[in-house]
Amino acid sequence: MNNNEKRWIVLLVAVLLIAVILIVVLVNGNKKGEEVGEVGQSTETVKEEKYTTKLNDGTKVNTSEEFNSTKMYGELEISNIQYT
Repeated sequence: MNNNEKRWIVLLVAVLLIAVILIVVLVNGNKKGEEVGEVGQSTETVKEEKYTTKLNDGTKVNTSEEFNSTKMYGELEISNIQYT
């Protein structure tokens, strides 16, 4: 091998090494973004809690007005729903 071929091999190895490092950093960056999504999901749980009432036996009943309204699904009428 001459010096020119050695330089190309070293350059190729360096470029591959940089590409691997970038891939690892991008994959770890996406995991941090997912953690933010989990925090958002816990906030939604708090929103759901304001529409519930806790009974004496510990069960929770959804008291949302949307559940009590009448809904149509095709020809099927759904009304007076109670979600515990």
